[in-house]
Amino acid sequence: MYKLKANAIRNGKNIEVTIEGLLPDSCYSAKIIDKYPGGNIQYSVDPGEAQVFIEETIDDNCVICKKPLIPWSQSVEIKDEKHTMISIFVNQKKGLTVEVENELPEFGVFNYGFNPFTCYIHPYDFPKTQATILKFGPASYEECLQWKKENCNK
Repeated sequence: MYKLKANAIRNGKNIEVTIEGLLPDSCYSAKIIDKYPGGNIQYSVDPGEAQVFIEETIDDNCVICKKPLIPWSQSVEIKDEKHTMISIFVNQKKGLTVEVENELPEFGVFNYGFNPFTCYIHPYDFPKTQATILKFGPASYEECLQWKKENCNK
């Protein structure tokens, strides 16, 4: 995955992690397959960070791979009160580590143009790509969450 980015926002006892990147072409797909804590991954000693695991795959039956660099984004919520860092793993390799933001004054609800009903909450001033579309905000996290629940699929 190219240009892997993530943001992690603490919301009470939970961390909402939104990850985005670019897949090499239309024959690739990616999905979040696990998280720590709260997923199937277990450690005998805490690694000192929360973690998200992404699996990137290629469809071997894909004959023609169109559209190079396909935007991809997905969010996951992690029940975690103590970790201050999140690491993102792609195909079992650590690709990125970001700090959990505790208090950010303004947020926005965004999507990436390829599905107008799938939305993600980001800090309003997060780095945007050309495909990023503001749907609601700037506003408080709670206002964005309510708007997202009423207007989006995710």
